Amino acid sequence: FVDQKLVGRALSELDRGIQQNPKASEKARLTFKKAQVLLAANRRQAAIPVLAQSLKYDPSSGLVQYQYGKLLLEAQQTDRALAALKVAARKNPKSAEVSLALAFAYDAKNNPAEAYKAAVATTKLTRDPALTASANLLAGKAAYVSKQYAIAKRLLEGATGGEALTWLGLTNFALKDYPGAVKALEAAAIALPTNAVVQSNLGASYLAAKQFSEAQNVLEGLVKRNPKYSEAWYNLGWALRNLSRDAEARAAFKKASNLGYAPARKELRN
Repeated sequence: FVDQKLVGRALSELDRGIQQNPKASEKARLTFKKAQVLLAANRRQAAIPVLAQSLKYDPSSGLVQYQYGKLLLEAQQTDRALAALKVAARKNPKSAEVSLALAFAYDAKNNPAEAYKAAVATTKLTRDPALTASANLLAGKAAYVSKQYAIAKRLLEGATGGEALTWLGLTNFALKDYPGAVKALEAAAIALPTNAVVQSNLGASYLAAKQFSEAQNVLEGLVKRNPKYSEAWYNLGWALRNLSRDAEARAAFKKASNLGYAPARKELRN
């Protein structure tokens, strides 16, 4: 039925089988199959309660716990996702996919220590480049948040994705490697051209590297697109001041101050 695009018919047949079969294990199997039909039809939210029902029939299934946890994570139900993925990880200790999903759940829960452990464990379970890159990103981010900058740099070096390059840039900035921060954030800006946080950090890195014209160009573009970005106005003021454009710098500091950015008030007094 699914191959013939008869999703409704497939679901009806599965519901009939679930109702008629007295064995819990068979009900669990058919309910899980129903969830797979919904997922194949891109009805991801609808699959969540179906997977929950499958687990009521058989809570021991690591595969169901894994898929349930991933969908809950997508739905930003972090606590429930984490609970399901912990069970999945206990049931499937050698699965890199499960370990990585658990790392994502800990990251969403703002638990960098556990996210780091699960991400590093993932790298030991797989040689798949995509899984390894995702795990290194999560481990590097967790190391950065924990102020373990040297570890973060080691994990993030060689990254190609926009998010990983952003964290590498932030790491290099924290290590006062400003040319390295600029290089990483320039690459991140190419990958994520509309990301205001990347643009802001690139502008700050240009400032720290004393590339004031480049900082001005990036930050002027940023405040044009995001006129209420107070920190960007403040950094633009510094770029302009270092270019001896004092009147324009003062106007930028005033804009930042009016938007509530406290450090700008000090510069207006100078």
